[in-house]
Amino acid sequence: MKHASTTGPSGPRSRPFAASLLVGAAALTIALAGVRSIAEIVGPVFLALVITIALHPIRLRLERGRLPEWATSVPILASAVLLLSVFAVALMISVAQLQPLMVGDSVGVLDVGGLSPTLTFLSLVVGPVGALLAVPFTLLTKSLPVEADPRGRWALPVLSGRPETEPSPVSEQAAATLQPEGTPG
Repeated sequence: MKHASTTGPSGPRSRPFAASLLVGAAALTIALAGVRSIAEIVGPVFLALVITIALHPIRLRLERGRLPEWATSVPILASAVLLLSVFAVALMISVAQLQPLMVGDSVGVLDVGGLSPTLTFLSLVVGPVGALLAVPFTLLTKSLPVEADPRGRWALPVLSGRPETEPSPVSEQAAATLQPEGTPG
């Protein structure tokens, strides 16, 4: 008596490589699309998980004190709201400090040389509005005395954080007009 086997005339049946590759690529595409579609949910879910894990020991202590459930839930809820408020304030402060630095880098003002002292000073004196005004004031400081006068071009690498390039013909003409006649150039 012969048993039915899954072997064909040339040996065990196997799926062709191209079909396996196609099925794997399709599965990967569907999985990535699923992750992409729930990306907005993942962050808040993990934040809620972290808050729950962080506040759970407090809830256990309150339950050991033989308090009713509502009496343990109220302080935990208040603690969660307080924790989220502190997180929101910290996020606003960090964005207020980071945004001018990113804008300053994109317009050619280095953090160390020009923007950071202006940002610190204006934030302390004026507050959050000063942090917003730091980039325009730094650019004004850079453009008026430094870029307008060729003798102040030594400060450009300090303010922009980029090495000085070859002077352009326009800056050479400006330097020639500022130079008194009879002095060698």
